[in-house]
Amino acid sequence: MVVFLKVSEEATCDTANVCNYVYTDTLPEVTAISTIFDSSSLEWTIKVEGTGFTGTSSDVILEVAGVE
Repeated sequence: MVVFLKVSEEATCDTANVCNYVYTDTLPEVTAISTIFDSSSLEWTIKVEGTGFTGTSSDVILEVAGVE
């Protein structure tokens, strides 16, 4: 089971401190989760696949049990 508890985006504020927020009712849908072990680096990678994700893999964080 995968649960998205909180999704947020940074607001863009102008010089008058007026912020524009963007809200969406579209939640990501996870279709597959797999693990990959790299025997050369001895590291595990968790691969999450689905639809409706925003951003790129370089600006998304996945935490499992408080560990990034």
